Amino acid sequence: MGLLKGYNRRILIPILVLVSVMIFFTFFGDKGLLQVYRLRKELKEIERFNMDLQRENESLRAEIDNLRTNKKYIEELARRELGLVRKGETVYQFDQ
Repeated sequence: MGLLKGYNRRILIPILVLVSVMIFFTFFGDKGLLQVYRLRKELKEIERFNMDLQRENESLRAEIDNLRTNKKYIEELARRELGLVRKGETVYQFDQ
C-alpha cells in the first residue's frame, strides 16, 4: 500500500500545499519572521539615533544655560570665536 494512493492522495496533497503556503508566509509574508527581524533591526537603529539626539539636546541645553547665566563662558566664547579683547589688552599674533 502506497502512501499517496487513492483516497489518501486526495487528502494529503491539499494538506501539503496548505502547510507549504503557511510555512512560506511564516517566513516571507508581511508579518513573517524575516519582516519581524528587519523591523527589530530598524527599531534598534532608531533607538540608537534617538539616544544620540537626546545627548545632543542635553549638550545644547547646557550651552543655552551657559549663554544665559555664565558671563565667563560668554567672554571666553567671544574671545575665541570673535577675536575680541578687553580694553587695554595687547594682542600678539604669530605666524605659524
